[in-house]
Amino acid sequence: MNLHNESTVVEPEVLPPRGNTTGAKAAEAQAPWGVNPILVGFLLDVANMIVFGIPGFILGVAIGIWGCVYNRVPPAITVLICFACGAYVFTPIRGPIPLATLIGIILVFSRKGGMMKNG
Repeated sequence: MNLHNESTVVEPEVLPPRGNTTGAKAAEAQAPWGVNPILVGFLLDVANMIVFGIPGFILGVAIGIWGCVYNRVPPAITVLICFACGAYVFTPIRGPIPLATLIGIILVFSRKGGMMKNG
């Protein structure tokens, strides 16, 4: 019994997020603005059609950094991905198949289990 007419404060319990929030799926679980690899691949394919050479390398690296930062990729892997994105846009080879977009689709299906899920 409270004789001094003081109120007690009850604080709510804070629960940790459900599931595994580490690794590649952390951006999808915590941030709705996580960049989809298909979008990054599409932008790389569009950049590959428009620009090549040194400006293309710089643009490819910038798109790679943007995609890696928003998907919380570790720094060592970010460097490799950015170099590959820059090299892809640097080359003046334009094929009928949007290679970067296809790689993004494969990454999304492999990350979510896709149609090859067992069980």
